[in-house]
Amino acid sequence: MSSTVIVLISSCATFTSSVIIIGWLIRLSHRYKWYDDVDHRKIHSGDVPRIGGLGIFSSFFLGLIVFFILSVATGTEPSSQTLLRYVPLFAGLCIVLGAGLADDFASLRARWKLLLQIAAAGLITGFGFVYTEFSLPGFSFSLPLGVFGYVFTIFWLVGMSNAVNLIDGMDGLAGGISSVASLFIGIIAVLQGDTIIALFALSLFAGTVGFLVYNFPPARIFMGDSGSLFLGFVIAVLPLLKRGGPSSTYTLISVFTLMLIPILDTFEAIIRRVRNGVPIYNPDQNHLHHKLLRLGHSNRKILVFVYLLTVIAGIAVLFWGYLGSPFLVFLPFGSCLVTCIFFLVLDRKNRNINGGEVTRINDVHNMD
Repeated sequence: MSSTVIVLISSCATFTSSVIIIGWLIRLSHRYKWYDDVDHRKIHSGDVPRIGGLGIFSSFFLGLIVFFILSVATGTEPSSQTLLRYVPLFAGLCIVLGAGLADDFASLRARWKLLLQIAAAGLITGFGFVYTEFSLPGFSFSLPLGVFGYVFTIFWLVGMSNAVNLIDGMDGLAGGISSVASLFIGIIAVLQGDTIIALFALSLFAGTVGFLVYNFPPARIFMGDSGSLFLGFVIAVLPLLKRGGPSSTYTLISVFTLMLIPILDTFEAIIRRVRNGVPIYNPDQNHLHHKLLRLGHSNRKILVFVYLLTVIAGIAVLFWGYLGSPFLVFLPFGSCLVTCIFFLVLDRKNRNINGGEVTRINDVHNMD
């Protein structure tokens, strides 16, 4: 049995366990009233649990366990040295999940949540999961990063975690973007014969799709901070599973292109809050989904459009890698340009809307 087949079987196990575990978490949440708080910023009403991230996390790791069991059974098991290499990575993921759960249940202060994310990123980089150079596939250009590689890696991991966390404000949005991104990274990894990245990416895809069964509007459960921080962290980790060189840079550019929507949304939020003289962790109602809702678009229409942009980005990076021409790097950059133009147009349209119309968001959200 080939490694690719084992990865696909593990992904199926991940999806199945995700559906079962999250269904059980919904029932458990209703019993103990583990509901998401409703306030003026939220675009939902009613009692909705917010611990779906625990289900994604659990099914993701169950999928990895299935992979290693099948690998041993078929005689294709990785060496013990290879397995030990990933122990710090798993520890870091547990720290990120723990920070998210603490916030979901006890409203952890922003500074402590950030410090835990930095600690998780620092643990991973300290054990060798770090960018050592920046190289474009097909070009002779290579830029050694040196000590800056550690700084960049920590910033990348923490930044991506918070990017997914910030865009997680509407049913199916963060989970949908993350699942499409991880699917394309998984396909690319399979084509390149990179079993570990394929395993992580496709397991994440399967676990998130299992969550979307319950999260697609109208949502029966939210992923909470535990889910959004975990998703962002795992996606950011994927390029680090390669040890430097052009292939690592290709995966990094691919992830950046696929996740540009939450990245731009976060970048815009930071600029907006700095300009307004408020802390960057202060929440507001000016994220991507808020702006689209104010323009009168329904929840499902927004999802279709955002998913489509992410799929276009995925096709761009897939063609770039599959055709192997270095000059096709314009495809992912072109996809990024389209997304940037979309954000600029959306921002301009929202400037023409009276601020008082923000109160219409809940009505628009329930149009479906």
